[in-house]
Amino acid sequence: MDGYPWRRLSPRMLLVHPFKEIGRFLPALVAAAIFGSSTGDPWWFVVIVTVAFLIVGALRWWTTRYRFTADRVELQHGLFTKQLLTTPIDRVRSVDVTASPLHRVLALAKVRIGTGAGESDLVLDGLTGAQAANLRAELLHRDPQLRAGGGAQEDLEQPLGERVLLTWNPTWVRFAPFNPSNMVIVLVLAGFVFRIANDLHLNPSSNPEIHDAIDWLRGLVLPLAVLLATVAVLALAAVLAMAGYLLAFYGFRLTADEVGHTWHVTRGLLTTRSTSLDTRRIRGVTINQPVPLRWVGGARLSAITTGLHSRHEERRSRDEADLLSPPAPLPVVAALASDVVATAVLTHPVKAHGPVATRRRFTRALWPTLVVVAGLVIAATIGPLPHWVAYAAPILLPAAALLAWDRARRLGHAIAGDYLLSRTGGLGGAMHVVRTDGTVAVVMRRSYFQRRQGVASVELATAAGAQGYTVLDVPLAQATSLAATLMASERRTI
Repeated sequence: MDGYPWRRLSPRMLLVHPFKEIGRFLPALVAAAIFGSSTGDPWWFVVIVTVAFLIVGALRWWTTRYRFTADRVELQHGLFTKQLLTTPIDRVRSVDVTASPLHRVLALAKVRIGTGAGESDLVLDGLTGAQAANLRAELLHRDPQLRAGGGAQEDLEQPLGERVLLTWNPTWVRFAPFNPSNMVIVLVLAGFVFRIANDLHLNPSSNPEIHDAIDWLRGLVLPLAVLLATVAVLALAAVLAMAGYLLAFYGFRLTADEVGHTWHVTRGLLTTRSTSLDTRRIRGVTINQPVPLRWVGGARLSAITTGLHSRHEERRSRDEADLLSPPAPLPVVAALASDVVATAVLTHPVKAHGPVATRRRFTRALWPTLVVVAGLVIAATIGPLPHWVAYAAPILLPAAALLAWDRARRLGHAIAGDYLLSRTGGLGGAMHVVRTDGTVAVVMRRSYFQRRQGVASVELATAAGAQGYTVLDVPLAQATSLAATLMASERRTI
């Protein structure tokens, strides 16, 4: 092991640790200030607590060491209880580099080495920019000369040649308000505005001008008042959404390193993030077209990667690590997807699933909605309900029918060479393009109602991505043929 010396984090991290520890020790600081105020001199207690977490930060830096051997990545930390995290170097799937504004001022970065083991990922918080930039050469490129040289990562000056696949276009910010998560923002803002307006109306002396504006709005024709309030809420939500979009995706850039077999994603305005993925682990892509992003011709692309996440890991975590494009125009995303899978599978015709699948989409959407509407009607007859319920109830059935129509229209699948294409609609519409030569198992499910209607659902189990991709409500003859084709792919893999 003499050829692989231990390395330390940058001493500049000692300037970052105090700010990071403030959040953890804030309750202790508040308690010290309160306790000290009762004795007449609070500052001594605050100083003692502050010095304590400065010492903790220094000890954390002093006791943290890491090294890369020929076959392992090792991270050691801890003063009284020492911990040694070890992972085989061939299990490294990604290198994620982030830099907060404070990190960027000190030219530091936080590196997460993804191993596919979730909480066992190795985190190096406090590498210099040069060290962080060249870690991917040591880990993903499998360069033995760099790993054997100990500190050789400081000597790399020229990056390997890269091919630019996608660069961010400022006009794409127009898709920000149509991200599904912004629906939650709209609802929260609507509730917040309604609560404030209600409190101001009940207490006019608090702000006469706003109270007069509310009275003027209430004096308008009800549909016009509702329209104006809705436009105001939507405008505020759109501004917040675009601000969040810029913070997350400003400067987005996707490049491919053909020599090192890696893809690199860089993005972020205040906190920058750079993720490197091993292309040999990528088994397909997912084109996400949720409502309402699909209404404006937008989509986003994510990679289907082996070993990077477990099936039960949080969906948001998987999306952030595997993201290949921000919300962007569909033609741009489709062209990038074709480049990623290196084939024109997206142009392959998709088979519809027939009238039974269409009927099941409407049945599964309308029956629960009918139950909800019936419950609202019954509740309205028993006691008073908020006035907005009278307007929401009649909208539910048409909305459910429109959603069912969209799901039925987009539902389909195809086998194109070594890929399975599975398309779904609805609120979370997507197109999954998965390699079939990595099939682990094929599961064909038939519920009681599916058996009566002659359809089945076929799931492709794989070690990549969500680890399971289901084709819904396929006619039985097609389902049997699809399962046989996928099983043949499994046998070819073995």
